[in-house]
Amino acid sequence: MDIGTLWEAAVRDRDRSPFLTFITRPGDSNTWSYRQFGQLVRLTADRLRAAGAAPGRTVHLDLHNSPAFIMCWLACASLGAVAVGCEPEAEVPELVDQLDRTRPVLGVVGLDRRWTYRNAVSRSTVPELTVIELTEDEPDTLAGSPLLGGTAPTTAAEGPGAGAGSHEMPPDALCAFFTSPAHAALPAAAPPPNSPTAAPPPARSDGRVLTHAACAAIAREHATTHGLDPNSRWFITGDLHDPATLAAELTAVITAGAAAILAARFSPDTWIDQTERFGATHTRFSAGRLSALVDATARGGAPARGAEPARRDDDPERGDAGAGTAGLVTDVPRASTLESVIVGPGAADAAFDRFAKLTGVRPVVASGTVIAAAGLLALSSSSEDIPANAGTPV
Repeated sequence: MDIGTLWEAAVRDRDRSPFLTFITRPGDSNTWSYRQFGQLVRLTADRLRAAGAAPGRTVHLDLHNSPAFIMCWLACASLGAVAVGCEPEAEVPELVDQLDRTRPVLGVVGLDRRWTYRNAVSRSTVPELTVIELTEDEPDTLAGSPLLGGTAPTTAAEGPGAGAGSHEMPPDALCAFFTSPAHAALPAAAPPPNSPTAAPPPARSDGRVLTHAACAAIAREHATTHGLDPNSRWFITGDLHDPATLAAELTAVITAGAAAILAARFSPDTWIDQTERFGATHTRFSAGRLSALVDATARGGAPARGAEPARRDDDPERGDAGAGTAGLVTDVPRASTLESVIVGPGAADAAFDRFAKLTGVRPVVASGTVIAAAGLLALSSSSEDIPANAGTPV
């Protein structure tokens, strides 16, 4: 089953059930049902189709975690187009490389990144690429949004041939993704004495294509392994431009007819409060983000449930002001709604212990294989939980 069909079945079967709760940067939130979000995806698909998205064609997404990213990704899946996700902090050379290698018919970018993106487009082999600029927030889901038939998209340069030479993707391609650039190779021998220092060769991102079949298989496996059902609420803490997040989290949620919780930014200081506020039952951390979370609580950023507020040694009420060392929060477990917490490889045992003391739930190490490095265009092993045969080189 392709992901577009999977999504349409979920919209039909779950209809009025909650699909997505989005937490904005200021902390506000909004929730869409499967039916409501399905309508947004259909309108987005209409917009992308009008801009040239079609089976085998690519759409480049330079977006942070947001409803718009999911709308574009599911719209591409429904159209048979290939969504190309990238690290939204990528610099101009990385963007130029991605645009040249995938030759998209359309680019979608957040407003705060538009000048960097326009610069990259103008230097690429698709200088007339049509570009849609978005807020990466709730306005993208409202009438008048550029994705929903509102203001016409802006373009990097006017001309009739924008995207005409788009790269044809392999059959069954769902999305392409890029890692951080690999380090440039060191020279084989030292340069001759007194010769000018040669600039190192530019680094290139690793890229792969994830297929519909592989994504659906990973989603089914994770939904079953972690006990997802229509009452589950998965808090997505990974980045949507990471294929592991798309397959093992977002698509697993859709497979089970569950609900997703998504924050515009991962915030270690407020994450535990957010899980309680929105009743999260499942989540998945990278080792780095688990460490960031427990470090934040140790600094007093998120006190334990049932404990006294975290007090510092220079608290005037304690009579020892000026000691200058922050006191740790107490270790009384919080009354958590969490049922399953998965962590990628590499996390320290102390982080597991600390998280268990904070929430009463001990994380488990993610099962499954990873995409191993296999040459210049293979996905970096930093993306967990995706089988090695999940995609084909870009």
